[in-house]
Amino acid sequence: MKQELRTLLETLALLPDYFRAIAKQWMNILFGEGLVAVVFLIWWALGNPPLVLIFVSAMFVAGYYAWREERIAALQQRKSRNVEVRDWIGEWGESERQFKQLVSSDVFAERTDSEWAIRSDHWPHAKDELRAVCELAGSRLFHSPGIRLSVKVESQSEHWLRWLYFLEETEGFNKTVEGLNNGGYIMHLAHVSALACTKCAAKAFGD
Repeated sequence: MKQELRTLLETLALLPDYFRAIAKQWMNILFGEGLVAVVFLIWWALGNPPLVLIFVSAMFVAGYYAWREERIAALQQRKSRNVEVRDWIGEWGESERQFKQLVSSDVFAERTDSEWAIRSDHWPHAKDELRAVCELAGSRLFHSPGIRLSVKVESQSEHWLRWLYFLEETEGFNKTVEGLNNGGYIMHLAHVSALACTKCAAKAFGD
């Protein structure tokens, strides 16, 4: 009996924190500008509901928001741990090997103003393969620790574009066109990308 009582008390020990979280969420809802606050105020003003029903509804809604906040925080923490435990040197090494397998192709990246394209004069299949490898590298770039990204690079919604903008900023164009101020070429794209992967692996756990 004593053990059961002790277990019950331990279970209920965080109850004050729970009610504080509920109260905090309810105040945010009631005095916020969200749709839930508007619905409750209209219901209260026009419907004249019983106080018990208002209390139960408020507890339910506020409880959900409190749970949601904790859930999001837990998911973010889990994601952070996942990023930390991944073998980033190994992953960047894998991308480097994938790029090196395509070094013999003539695939290059071309930027004219704000438009990027991956092109090849004689290796259409290699062009598609290289774009896929750039896609993976760009995804790793977004999550990899120790690598600082500019706003332009980080904001790209397509991973292969993120990788090309990253190469432009870190490696630069190795061929330019006269009269084209905001563009150029990254010739031998696979070779340049493989070197960039080596540098990313070195920075993966840097400051």
